[in-house]
Amino acid sequence: MNFQIAHELPGRIRLRPVQRRFAEKTLNDLVQRIQAIQTVDNVRGSVATGSILIFFNGGTTTRETILQLVKTEATQKVAPFRTLSSPWHGDPVFKSLIISLVALVIQFMIPAPWRLAILVVGCWPTLKKGMQALVAKKVDSDLLDATAIIAALFIKDYTAAGSITVLLQFGEILDNRTRLRTVEDQREHFPVGPEWTWIRRGDQTVRVATSELDIGDEVIANAGTVITVDGIVQEGNALVQEASLTGNSLPQSKNSGDRVLAGTIVEQGELLISVSSRPGETRAAQIEQIIQTSWQRMGKHESLAQTYADRLAPPVLALSALTFLLTGNVRRAVAVLLVDFSCALKLSIPLAINHTLSVALREAIIIKGGKALEALSKADTFVLDKTGTLTTAQPQVSFVRTYNGYDKDFVLRQTACLEEHFPHPMANAVVKEAEKLHLEHGEEHGRITLRVASGLESELNGERILVGSRKFLEDSGIDLTACEYDERSPVQQGMKLLYVAIGHQLVGLMGLENSIRSDAADFVKQLKASKARKLVLLTGDSIESARRVGGQIGITDVIAAVLPLEKHEYIKRLRAESPSVCMVGDGMNDSPALLLADVGVALNDGSELAKECADIIILDNRLLSIVRARNLSCLAMARIRTNLIAIASVNSGLLALGAFGLFSPVAAALCHNLTTVGVTMNALRPYASSH
Repeated sequence: MNFQIAHELPGRIRLRPVQRRFAEKTLNDLVQRIQAIQTVDNVRGSVATGSILIFFNGGTTTRETILQLVKTEATQKVAPFRTLSSPWHGDPVFKSLIISLVALVIQFMIPAPWRLAILVVGCWPTLKKGMQALVAKKVDSDLLDATAIIAALFIKDYTAAGSITVLLQFGEILDNRTRLRTVEDQREHFPVGPEWTWIRRGDQTVRVATSELDIGDEVIANAGTVITVDGIVQEGNALVQEASLTGNSLPQSKNSGDRVLAGTIVEQGELLISVSSRPGETRAAQIEQIIQTSWQRMGKHESLAQTYADRLAPPVLALSALTFLLTGNVRRAVAVLLVDFSCALKLSIPLAINHTLSVALREAIIIKGGKALEALSKADTFVLDKTGTLTTAQPQVSFVRTYNGYDKDFVLRQTACLEEHFPHPMANAVVKEAEKLHLEHGEEHGRITLRVASGLESELNGERILVGSRKFLEDSGIDLTACEYDERSPVQQGMKLLYVAIGHQLVGLMGLENSIRSDAADFVKQLKASKARKLVLLTGDSIESARRVGGQIGITDVIAAVLPLEKHEYIKRLRAESPSVCMVGDGMNDSPALLLADVGVALNDGSELAKECADIIILDNRLLSIVRARNLSCLAMARIRTNLIAIASVNSGLLALGAFGLFSPVAAALCHNLTTVGVTMNALRPYASSH
């Protein structure tokens, strides 16, 4: 398992696995081993956030010891990848399939009673379903299949009975595999946060179960912890990462009187929060409830093959009965029954779906089953998140302005030199910008003081240097009149601004924003060309930022400053107006909308929750891969429709021939089986390359 340093300050480091989460036992073992290092003061591990926060002394020596231990220990004790269970293992249908195949192969080498007995055992799962349908008074494909097999056994046509059973059971196994993949991909991994929370009672700090928190309790949230409640800040100040709920990747400054939400993370500082909602009533809890309800709803869907097969069962049974009533000929009636539409349907449709899923996976696209394929092919409305989807998740420096005679390179160099000591998204953006321009920055400044949620203060050549927010510089007595014109347009566009002062004067202004993905405009253009009727940019970010991004990539329908539940409600309204709605998002805040939409799409570098909730995951993070997924889905559904027409046409002809006595039961079964093989081969034809 590879690790990344998610956040680091002197004496403190947070580690997170790159590709997967800790198993609880692995995490506990690792925490104990790290805690045993003498120079480690405290270790906090969280399964919910998938990280380890370590406080230590001893400088770089301790740091390297920790990293080496984590690397070695995690290699030996790693949570295994979730693997798709074998579709054959322990499957009674598979066992019956083997028995049916054996009966077909050896039927001419054993006495008739033994052939009948073996076939009945092999056919039993199919016969049992037919009996259950009969008891439930349902005329569906299960009843038709069982009736056809019983009729074949009745006239002692064991070859027909065996071949139909084999094809049906093979199709069922393939369908089960598709269902299994979907279920395992959507197992619950909802990040509910810590089970325990520290609160202040009088002069004491007490640890209580998060579920027992009540309105009015005063919760303590330290740096690196997940906030467990919705509430109002009573004391302290901090930078809080709200991307999981709002979609804004830049940390937000929180001070006394500000509102905070459960599920967000304190990056710097400490807060005392008065609880305003009980744990089960928080916004994060509401999101979880929506997810649970949607997963239950999704699990009740019938497969495409089953739906079509059930529709055709009553007419075939009626025609067989009518043939017998009109002719009195049992063999004619049986010949009609042996032309079983459902056999070809149940085999060709799952194969077409699985083949398409396989092709998509080879092109770095995970599609979770046939329902997602069908919904994406029908989608005429696409709702697109902004931050992390149409734009990159990490901010970049958009511009640098300088004042009072200072050089741009000098200002950027000194700012990067200070910011590199306190890594967070905005600081990392400044450091990367300096690296991009090959600006080397030696340690010319003095000791750095961090003003939490405000900025940095240090000394440079005998003068103080300040880097931070407008309020921080104003409170420090800096006149910002010189930059009022330069900051007006970026603020309107939703950029984050970073101010720099040396001595008593403003020397620099930097604008930071999330850059638009390189293929975003082409993606929008190709979506429109694919007959998408409506494209909407839906984001929790500011309206100015959203309109700027929409204008650059060609989207005019822009809705901004919405919360997760508002996104959910908007998707609900759209579904009432459109045949199929596709939601593309990447964050926890998009999860309710991803689930409610007819088809949800998430990029691989998005949140784990978004990927769990989505029907389609784009592994290579290319927006154009979404267009490829749509093209594949359209091709797959077209192929399925072609197979349906072929099955209906050929088998209808066979039905007529059988009813008029022009085909014997054996000939009818043979032609039916050849049709099944033909549509199966069509289902497995290669798709044209996307390149």
